[in-house]
Amino acid sequence: YEKKIEQLPPQMVNGKPVPQGTVNNYQFVSAEGQWRVSLTKGFIALSTYGYTRWEDFAQRLDRVLAAFIETYHPSWFTRVGLRYVNAFRREALGLDGMLWKELITPGFLGLMGQGEIAGLFVAAHARGQGIGTRLMRKAKELYDELSLSVYEKNARAVHFYRREGFQLVEKREDPDTGQVEYRMRWAKSRVDTMKGGAKMGPIVYVGQKNTMHSVIAAAVCNKMAQRWRLAGLCAVSAGLAVQEGAPACAAAVQAAREFGLELSAHRAQPLSAGLIERAGMLVALNQADYDALVRLVPPERVYLQESGKDVSAGDVWACRRSVDQAFDGFQDLWLTLRGSV
Repeated sequence: YEKKIEQLPPQMVNGKPVPQGTVNNYQFVSAEGQWRVSLTKGFIALSTYGYTRWEDFAQRLDRVLAAFIETYHPSWFTRVGLRYVNAFRREALGLDGMLWKELITPGFLGLMGQGEIAGLFVAAHARGQGIGTRLMRKAKELYDELSLSVYEKNARAVHFYRREGFQLVEKREDPDTGQVEYRMRWAKSRVDTMKGGAKMGPIVYVGQKNTMHSVIAAAVCNKMAQRWRLAGLCAVSAGLAVQEGAPACAAAVQAAREFGLELSAHRAQPLSAGLIERAGMLVALNQADYDALVRLVPPERVYLQESGKDVSAGDVWACRRSVDQAFDGFQDLWLTLRGSV
């Protein structure tokens, strides 16, 4: 491929691999530095700093793709993308004395069709001011469901998305970079029931530390809602005595994975007044937590699902039993919900 592409105008040179995680990105740069071809095992891309018009760009892309197809004979392409970035010059606009941060909105959320979030970016100097939350709120107004991909190592972003109500639905390796990637999904905290379209808020599973049984029960609820196609049914978990931000315990993560559930991105959250207000139902997993909840809200808003009964130990066997009980408990809970709304 290198021999073919170096003959194409503009002349491509420096065909050197640039490591990206466990994947090599072979880059060919034109002699004047304006054009670049990037080739990995997952994609091929043509980019330029000297864009003039589409016809010229398309002609060059045709040549690059023709050489690629002739060399590797791909069976198919999964997607084609085009990204265009405008360049602004302050002097041309009479804004020489202005700082970029005063001219450009410090936050940006890229929304694709069907509620797919391509990216959420907030400038470093503007973080912690609620900009990301406001952008996400707007996206939630536009779509009933949102989905996105985020790297596992980006702990700050993962924590933000979980705080915004996103649930982990898949954990996989990005074929282009070799990085572990999370697929996360958010659905409006409303559920159209099977009787007359009555609506309710999210089901909130409540435990003590929010690192074991309550996390498992919420994950099972979301799994079953997806399996039974209960559109919009959403579950979250919280705790009465929480160390905020604590991860799910290792035994719970291991046991859940055996049942096709992923808890590694979970971070503990307290049962706040706002969460209580939004909840369609509060679910306690033992009698003591139930008694604590009915002191906070009317008893008709609390349901006792004893998923954690007789399995208080934090070992893997106890957590496996907790998963079993959560699956059984969800079926009983759904019969109660369906009959009461």
